[in-house]
Amino acid sequence: MTVKEIVKLHLISHGYDGLFNEDSCACLGIDLAPCDEMCGDCEVGFKVPCPSDCGDHDFHISAEKEPPCQQPCQQP
Repeated sequence: MTVKEIVKLHLISHGYDGLFNEDSCACLGIDLAPCDEMCGDCEVGFKVPCPSDCGDHDFHISAEKEPPCQQPCQQP
């Protein structure tokens, strides 16, 4: 079993969608480390929509299941 296979099994079994790190790198579990550079600082996370000002990606991976509140933030 490879490291990629172990990580993929962990993501699936714990309900995570992928990995991300602070360098704005993110990947989904179904296409894990397409750059072949999975780093030790990658963290597990959840797929969330991109902020409206992103435009560079189809998704983001976040530590939180819900995306951060966009401005203006409306509370119920």
